[in-house]
Amino acid sequence: MIELKNWLELPINHNLKTSATGKNILKTFPKNSEVRVGCHPRYFEHEDNENSIVLIHGLTDSPYFMTAIGKRFAANGFNVYIPLLPGHGLINPNGMRKVTLDQWKKTVTSVVKYASGNQGKLSIGGLSTGGTLSVLQAKEKPDLIDGGVFLFSAALDIADDEAGFSIVKKGNFKERLLRNYSIRKLLATVEDLTSPLLVGNNPYRYSRMDYDGAGNLAQCIKEVEGITLKQPLFVAHSEADEAADVLGVEKLIEDHLEPTSISYYLMGKTLGIPHASVVLENDVLAEDGSPLEPKNPFFNEMMNRVSLFVNQKLLKLQSDDSALALPLEYRQTPQVLKLKEIFFDHHQGTYNSGIAYWLAYMSELAYARINDDSDLTKEHHTKKFPHEKLILSKLQALDPDFIAVKGFENNSSQAIIIHHKNYLAVSFRGTDEIADWIDNINMGKTVSLSKIKEKFKKSFKSWMGIKNSFSTNQLFGQVHQGFYQAFLDVWDKDEMWIELEKLIRETKLPLWITGHSLGGAIATFAAAWMAERNLPIRGVYTFGQPRCGDKDFSTTLNAKLPNKFFRFHNNNDIVPRLPARLMNFEHTGRLVFITEDGKLDADPAKWDRFLESIRGIVNDIVDRDQIPNGIEDHNVIDGYILGISSWNNRNPQNW
Repeated sequence: MIELKNWLELPINHNLKTSATGKNILKTFPKNSEVRVGCHPRYFEHEDNENSIVLIHGLTDSPYFMTAIGKRFAANGFNVYIPLLPGHGLINPNGMRKVTLDQWKKTVTSVVKYASGNQGKLSIGGLSTGGTLSVLQAKEKPDLIDGGVFLFSAALDIADDEAGFSIVKKGNFKERLLRNYSIRKLLATVEDLTSPLLVGNNPYRYSRMDYDGAGNLAQCIKEVEGITLKQPLFVAHSEADEAADVLGVEKLIEDHLEPTSISYYLMGKTLGIPHASVVLENDVLAEDGSPLEPKNPFFNEMMNRVSLFVNQKLLKLQSDDSALALPLEYRQTPQVLKLKEIFFDHHQGTYNSGIAYWLAYMSELAYARINDDSDLTKEHHTKKFPHEKLILSKLQALDPDFIAVKGFENNSSQAIIIHHKNYLAVSFRGTDEIADWIDNINMGKTVSLSKIKEKFKKSFKSWMGIKNSFSTNQLFGQVHQGFYQAFLDVWDKDEMWIELEKLIRETKLPLWITGHSLGGAIATFAAAWMAERNLPIRGVYTFGQPRCGDKDFSTTLNAKLPNKFFRFHNNNDIVPRLPARLMNFEHTGRLVFITEDGKLDADPAKWDRFLESIRGIVNDIVDRDQIPNGIEDHNVIDGYILGISSWNNRNPQNW
C-alpha cells in the first residue's frame, strides 16, 4: 500500500479501509494540520465494487463539492476517490504562487494509477477545473481510463461577461491574458494584497478566484483544445453558468468519436443555476445556518440521468437497441430516442429548444390511433380514437415521470392531454387524410406517389373548398370556419376543456399546447380560448400549421401571449403557406424557420425563403419519382423533429 507522505504530492492515504460493516458511505481522511476542516480528500472502497471513479473538484473548491455526487456513484457500485488538488483547502493560503499545472496533473495521475488497480472499469470526472483535468487525463491515459468521462460545469471555455462591452472582458482574451506569466503575476500580487483568499464563513472554498490558479486553468484549457475523446461521455451544464461557457462542452460533444455514447443534460438559462451549484444536492450553509451557496433543484433528476447513462452506455446493462425487439408500432426513431437526454425545462416561460423538441414529438404522438378492434372500448368509439396505452408507453420509455394520457375524439378531430409529474401538455392531431399518409410514411409502408398526391389534394379540397370562409364565431377577430369547427368538435362537443380545466385546477401544473398541421390551427384556437378567459398558458408550439385567422385575430392573440407562441415552418412545407394572404389570412406566433441544411432561423429573409422554394421546385422536376418537396417537408418526424434535433439544443439564429 502507498502511505501518505506529502499531501501536495499525493493526497490519498490508501491504508484506510471502509468499516467492517461495509456501509455505502464516503469515508473521510484524517484531518491534515494544513487543511481546513471539511476540505480534506475523501474516498470510498467496498470489496464488492469492481468499477471505480476519480472525481476532481474545481478551482478554489475542495473535495466537499464532489461528495454528493460521489455518494451516488458509491450507491451505484463504484469505488470513489476524491483527491485534494495542490494549493486548495489550506488553513493559511498564500495564493497558489508555487502551484503549477504539472502538480495538479501529477496528483490526478497518481490517484488514477492507484484506482486502476481495482477490477472493472475506471472512470473519471469533475467540476469546473476538475472537468478540464478529467478530459486531459482521459485523452492521455485511455489505457487506464476505460470507463466513462463525467463532466459537471466543465471549464473547457471561459465564459464571456455578458454585461461588459470591452474586449478585456471576453472569454478568449481573458484566457490569453491569464497565460501570460508576467501579467498574471502582477494581477495575482495585487489581488493577494488587497483581497485575501479567506473571507467570510464558507469553510469549503476560497472566497475568490486565485489568479495563479486561474493561470493554470487557462493553460489547461489550451491543452485540451481540439481533443477528441472515445470514452462514453456524460455532460451536465447550466446555460446560466457565469464562469464556464457551455460552448466549450458542446464543442467536445461535437468532436466526440462515438456520438451514440454521449448523454447531455443541459439545464435552461431561466433556472439560473450557478456554476458550482450544479453538483450540490443541498444548500451550503455557514456555521450560523445562513445560506452560502444554493443547491441544484434538479440534482436528483441529473443523477438519475447519470445512473441511466452508467447502465446503458458504460455497463451495457440495457442497450437502446432493445427497442428493436418491440412491436413495430412501439419502436422509437433515433431522433426520438435522443429525447432521453433532452431536458424539458418546465420553469421556462418563453422559447426553449428542449421544450420544442419534446412538443414536436408529442404532436407526432397525437397521430397514434387504435388499429385493433380488441383495443376498442365503450369510451373509444372508433378506430380514430387516440391510442392512449401506446402513447403513454412510448413516453414512459423516454421518461418514467409521465403519469397518464387522456384521449378525445369527435368527427374528424382528435386530441390528447399528457400528464407529466412536472407539467401538462395538450396535443392536437391533423386531418384524417394527412394522418393516413403520415402514418404510412412513418411506418415505412410502400405508398404510390399518385396516392399520396390524391390524399393530399383531398385534404386541402375539404379545407379550402366550401368551408374557406371566415367564421361568425369570433375569438379576438375572424377565423377560418372549417378549422374553427374542427376545434369545437373536440374542445366543446367532446368536453375536452372540462377535463383540462379540472386537471389544471387540481395539479396546478404549467400547461403547454401543441399540434401539427391542422392540429396546429386547432392548438391556436385552444390557446385563444384560454387566453380570452385569462387561463394560464406557459407556451404554444405548432409545427407546419396553416394560417387560421385574420390580422385582428393574429395581432390580438400575439399581444395576449407575448413571447409564448412559436410557429415552426420546415423549409418548403406547403401547408403553412395556406390559405393565402390574399384571402386576408395571417399567421400567429413567432416564426422559427427550418432551413434546407437543418438550421433554425428566427428571422429568415424573404429572399432566402424564396430561393429555398425555388430549390424545392427544381428538385421536384429532377426527381419525378420522389414525394414532392412541399409534401415531404410537412412530415413531422423527418421534417420537424429531425430539424429541431439537428440544431443541437441551441436557440435559433437571429433570435
